[in-house]
Amino acid sequence: MSLRSLRSTLSWSAAAAVTMVGLGAPTVAHAAPAPTAPAPTVLSAASCRALDDLAYQIHNQKNNASLVTTSAAEAARATGFANKWGPQFKVSVTPASGLVPVYRLFNPRTNDFVLTFSATEIATRVAHGGYVKQGVSFYAAPAPSACTVPVKRFVKGNMHLLGVAGGTLDKRAAATGWRSEGKAFHVAPLRAVAAPPVAAPPVAAPPPPPVTAPAPTADTTFSIAVYPDTQQEVGSSGRFLERTNWLLANRTKLDLRYVLHTGDVVNWGDKDPAQFTVASAAMAPLDRAGVPYQMTIGNHDTAAVCPGGGGCPGKSARVGVRDTTTFNRFFPTSRFPGETFYEAGKVDNGYRTFTAGGVKWLSLNLELWPRPAVVDWARSVVASHPSYNVIVETHSYLTPTGAISTSSEYGSTTPQYLYDRLISQYANIRFVFSGHVGQSAYRTDTGVHGNKITSMLGTFHSNTTNPVRIVEINTATGTASTRVYGSHGNVTFPYNASFSGLTFIK
Repeated sequence: MSLRSLRSTLSWSAAAAVTMVGLGAPTVAHAAPAPTAPAPTVLSAASCRALDDLAYQIHNQKNNASLVTTSAAEAARATGFANKWGPQFKVSVTPASGLVPVYRLFNPRTNDFVLTFSATEIATRVAHGGYVKQGVSFYAAPAPSACTVPVKRFVKGNMHLLGVAGGTLDKRAAATGWRSEGKAFHVAPLRAVAAPPVAAPPVAAPPPPPVTAPAPTADTTFSIAVYPDTQQEVGSSGRFLERTNWLLANRTKLDLRYVLHTGDVVNWGDKDPAQFTVASAAMAPLDRAGVPYQMTIGNHDTAAVCPGGGGCPGKSARVGVRDTTTFNRFFPTSRFPGETFYEAGKVDNGYRTFTAGGVKWLSLNLELWPRPAVVDWARSVVASHPSYNVIVETHSYLTPTGAISTSSEYGSTTPQYLYDRLISQYANIRFVFSGHVGQSAYRTDTGVHGNKITSMLGTFHSNTTNPVRIVEINTATGTASTRVYGSHGNVTFPYNASFSGLTFIK
């Protein structure tokens, strides 16, 4: 059954009124629903058994954001969510007969999360409500069945909350001013409900002898994409968005697992937030497709840069470079579930983990010319993850000729300080990516533990196309290669490079 044929259990009007709040962010105003109760369904015993994955709920007391996830690690690490309510109900993380995909939507302006299987609601919230689609969170039943219980959805202001009907959160929500929007979907309770009885199967002929399946192909190769300085692309040309769409269209062919942006996302967006609007929309398809990505802040992304690209008269650049308020408004921490941050409510420094090529990775994003305390924090992160292969990205690191920069410009420390204190000191650091100056450069260093560290500079500042660096990694052969391509104009850049003799922790 397709999503279009499903009847939503939530009342949602496609003609919902739109109001403008904050910086012009659209918010959908809707009335309390009066849904018609869906007819009960009968889930098979197999589908009832599939509803066996725990769904955790966490809550941010400051802004009332509530997040439901099947990842215990995400629930434990999410920044700002002080209320760890633990497992609330059971769902399925894989498809099963009679279950529908429940999508997670996120509003980067309000930090609200919405879970729904309604295609109409998804389309309306994305088109008119300022939400981005973050992919399928889990599978649940759209209607009641013998082995399920309903989950109710509540709203207070612009924020949403879920609670099992009759459960603790249901009662707490009703007592603290949350308004019910009706039943969202149906799940298995933490304490099992008996599945519907199944008639004994007829006696069948003996099964044929088992067929030995071919051994699965080892996962040893994959790619990551690295966005360079995109500050020249925040006008109306659409080149920024076109790059993202090209990556998604070629995601399978590239075997793309992760995306990085090394900073200078905008030109002077702190003084012209419309530039951030373009950048946010250009990265949003990654949110909707569920592709993990990480953003690095460059000097042009801070309050240190004024119109024209220069410093701000009468203001200290050393102070302004740490003012990332506008950047964090458009790219808040809640937009990066699974990432852990150095400071609450700021994406300036953070890390997240993923698996690719049959090994574990940790991607570490550091602020421009970082403060010594940030470098010390980064040291503790890398030291506490010795079984992870580490990628470091920071806006300024290599010079145009491929040397490690010794200038702090108007920051706190130099890239050489970062190399001496962090990058050279840990056996599990593998790659460093940066931008800021020049076009493209590479270098390979050997850390104090004998590990090879490959660094890549990619800046480009293109006014005509939209370059992106593709890095292909083979963990079996200990090799990596890179090329730079611009989909706008089908431009191939002369910056190919290959690296060998790399080692990966397995």
